[in-house]
Amino acid sequence: MPHLILTLAALAATSLPAMAEPRSGSQLYQDYCAACHHPSNVMVSSPKAGSERDWAPRLQKGLPALTQSAVQGVEAMPPKGNCGDCTPAEIEAAIRFMANIRNP
Repeated sequence: MPHLILTLAALAATSLPAMAEPRSGSQLYQDYCAACHHPSNVMVSSPKAGSERDWAPRLQKGLPALTQSAVQGVEAMPPKGNCGDCTPAEIEAAIRFMANIRNP
């Protein structure tokens, strides 16, 4: 009986999907956001990464509201910036990265 329990425990441990670590704001910016939010992109009116002037008015409504807007999509930006599998926490991390907000 102990062998059966150990075998079942080992099988369960190898069968369960591993919880993936959340992606960093920097990684998400590079993968999904830079095309529109890079400072050198003058073709779109998105707030540019690192620009306090661009982000300050958006941040006045609060980071949770700004995150929710990004999750839903804003103006020309599609929901989640086309990162369909991004979590709201990852979207917030990308905003924090672009707006130079340090984690609490």
